[in-house]
Amino acid sequence: MSEPRTRVPRPNDQASDLGYKSEKLYQLAKSRAGYIGVITKVYKEISDMIAYNNFIVGYISLKLNKFDQAWCEFVGVHEKYLVLIEHETEKESACVSYEEQRKRKLNLDAMVTEWRQ
Repeated sequence: MSEPRTRVPRPNDQASDLGYKSEKLYQLAKSRAGYIGVITKVYKEISDMIAYNNFIVGYISLKLNKFDQAWCEFVGVHEKYLVLIEHETEKESACVSYEEQRKRKLNLDAMVTEWRQ
């Protein structure tokens, strides 16, 4: 007599893919928000130092490096985030937010260029 076959349980691939995607989106959204926070904070620190003529050149250079590093990380995370987003309204919101940060970066670049002259 042969033994009855038993089904080996397998995870639902579609459900696990959806869970992975949701978790990845959540992580990217948190990272994105964190980088926006760093960009905002460092932007304010640099612009205040320049506006109030209260700075040490080396310190501003360190802050600019920190800003540039946060900017590069933000762009990378933003691009990954856009790939995973499915809803158009979320994509539009992410793009608007990106554009605001891009304008902030261009404004800082102009401010620093003027300050260096």
